[in-house]
Amino acid sequence: MIALLVHLLTNGRYGYFRDELYYIACARHLAFGYVDQPPLSILLLRLSQLLLGDSLFALRLLPALAGVAIVALTGIIARELGGHAWAIALACAGSLSALFNLAVANFFSMNAFEPLFWMGAVYLLVRIINGAHSAPVAIITPRNTGLIHLRRAAKMRSTATPPAAKSIVYAGAR
Repeated sequence: MIALLVHLLTNGRYGYFRDELYYIACARHLAFGYVDQPPLSILLLRLSQLLLGDSLFALRLLPALAGVAIVALTGIIARELGGHAWAIALACAGSLSALFNLAVANFFSMNAFEPLFWMGAVYLLVRIINGAHSAPVAIITPRNTGLIHLRRAAKMRSTATPPAAKSIVYAGAR
């Protein structure tokens, strides 16, 4: 709840970010693919416009909710790794105060949703390591959804995923 409060109190301080105006124009002319962004973020923006309107607050609500979900997933992962209340609170505080998360959750961009997909994949990977039987099938969903969303950035960021996954697997195999 603190994360949502932080984002809602600060996301209207400045006017529209220049890319947000471009995303609004793209949302009015939906297409399956764009040269410079994936279709999922623009589709989410169009749904937001239809349900909430065109205000700056409505435009930035979905990124704020994505930022809140990232903080919540961080706490869930900490609990899944065996952390108690203090560890969960510390993990959530660290995620909330991470400058990247604070920045991308304060304006609409395709980058606001990317960490959420990866955190979902990390959570499911941790569940697999801890012996969850339903997680191997479920890990496909956030990964593929993320790649649909990250079409342009997937090459650059997916190179860091295998070493990160290996370190989680090795740490969990102790």
